[in-house]
Amino acid sequence: MRRSLFLVTLFAGCLSACGGSSSSDSARPESGASSAQPSSGQAQGSPSVEKGFEQMMQGVQQMADAQGRGGQTKLVDYEVLKGLLPDLSGWERSGAKGQQVSMGISLSSAEAHYAKGDASMKLEIIDTNFSQMVLAPFMMFARAGYEEKSDDGYKKGMTLGGYPGFESWEKGNRDAEVHLLVGDRFMVNVEANGVDNAEPARALAQAVNLSKLAGLK
Repeated sequence: MRRSLFLVTLFAGCLSACGGSSSSDSARPESGASSAQPSSGQAQGSPSVEKGFEQMMQGVQQMADAQGRGGQTKLVDYEVLKGLLPDLSGWERSGAKGQQVSMGISLSSAEAHYAKGDASMKLEIIDTNFSQMVLAPFMMFARAGYEEKSDDGYKKGMTLGGYPGFESWEKGNRDAEVHLLVGDRFMVNVEANGVDNAEPARALAQAVNLSKLAGLK
């Protein structure tokens, strides 16, 4: 639940930021000289806004494509997903399990837990079956170029293994999260506790055979 709310909140923030930039541009007074030769501040700001909007629109299009495929695919059995839960060198794996649920949308998932000293991680692999409800906030945020950084840590969109996603790091709690969207359908989620940075979470996400996961039907 915390992750879902986090995604929706960030998605709303991205929409607000893009909307605010557009309003600011349209409210500027027209001037021939200033329009012909934009200030250095304008030159620096506009490309990043345009790029973020472009990436967001790509997410919207992929979301629409995914929605169109949703009624034509069969849910991957959770036992197949369990077979993709990897071992990770130096970490002890336990608690591998899976499930399938139908609540208007159908999902299957597999998860495992990993421990190393005081540190722990949880890995989830989810077949969303191209559900718009699940994918919409993720697709838009992961491709919006979002980045937030403070003394407490950071949140940012990124790519890992060629797949879009995002990661976060909280210094105080020593928590990290990495989330990937694989094949516009499968989600790989890692939550790490008691770690010094996000590297263990990244390593666990990459330990999944992502190309095999993307090819499942």
